[in-house]
Amino acid sequence: MTFLAAYRLGRAEGLSHDAAIDKADRVTWDTHFNYEADARPRLLQQDWLRVALTFRNFQINMLYRLFRDTHQAMHGRTAEERREARIQLGGITMSMMFHVGITGTWGYALTVALLGMFAPGGGDEIEEELKEGIISIFGPQIGGALIKGVPGQVTGLDLTSRLGMAELWFRSPDRQMEGKDAYAYWVEQLIGPVPAIGANVFTGIGLAADGNLYRGVETAVPKSVRDLMKAYRYMAEGVTTRKGDPVLESVSPVQAFSQAMGFSPAQVAERYEINNRRMNAQKRIEDDRSEILNEITKAAREGRPPPPKVMRQVQEFNRAYPSFAITGETVRRSLRARIKATSDIKEGGGIRLNDKIEREIVAKFGATTLYQ
Repeated sequence: MTFLAAYRLGRAEGLSHDAAIDKADRVTWDTHFNYEADARPRLLQQDWLRVALTFRNFQINMLYRLFRDTHQAMHGRTAEERREARIQLGGITMSMMFHVGITGTWGYALTVALLGMFAPGGGDEIEEELKEGIISIFGPQIGGALIKGVPGQVTGLDLTSRLGMAELWFRSPDRQMEGKDAYAYWVEQLIGPVPAIGANVFTGIGLAADGNLYRGVETAVPKSVRDLMKAYRYMAEGVTTRKGDPVLESVSPVQAFSQAMGFSPAQVAERYEINNRRMNAQKRIEDDRSEILNEITKAAREGRPPPPKVMRQVQEFNRAYPSFAITGETVRRSLRARIKATSDIKEGGGIRLNDKIEREIVAKFGATTLYQ
């Protein structure tokens, strides 16, 4: 399609048949890139990397296109090369902004992440303030088009997550992760969807084994089938969590049809986005509170007063969250709980069991020892 359109445009501009073919050929390669094996980066021509990074060809080429045009726009050898690079870079960027909004345009995620380093709430806080500012200035309709793109605003579809390039290589997690979960997630993001296929299968098997057969099959099957199953579930029971808790009570037939076609309804995507940000904020607050309590109880158990820095953190935390304040009673309960936990672990040989069922567990498992 691209080749034929470029050829016809070339002929309409007065190019000869052969010249129009050459022009269309170059435009097509520049637009869609060359996916042949010998055109890949040398590192990706190795056997196992060729398989593992099969679905990274577009990202690699697109990143090169953006960086190359940015470089050539300023450092091209001739004025014509610099002009062409500026036109290509501007065209790509403006097209992104029109179709998926500023939140789907390349460089957006990196900018938000860098600004989030200076905000207490991280990137989520920066994004929320940005959206609030745009909506307050331009209103919900124009502001929504600027944020998510004109087609998505008009059709009510979440096109930004499907078409956007804000996170061209790494898609940030929708929740806070630590340790092994974070490592597995970023390995998947580095390599691409190949390991995710196996992860979805195992996750689906786990859901089915827990009695949630439909959601298990939905998770394990390929995306084209998953979208159809998800659309049916939306119509039958609304949008729910895996535990069956309602996210949206109902969706319209149009929204269900768009999901069947592979495009999430914007209302559903926005609801999940809000929920994720709220849960991330809650975890961040709880972690801050737990860290402060750990410092205070550690000092108390060592027989010394809490450091002044920690006491300032207590005051700042209590001002920010008065209904979740750290009080003297809070510290005493925390200290008692930690002392009891340590005692239980020592008595349990390195583990802590539930007091209500500890006797039954010990009697059934490991009551007899071979080595004293």
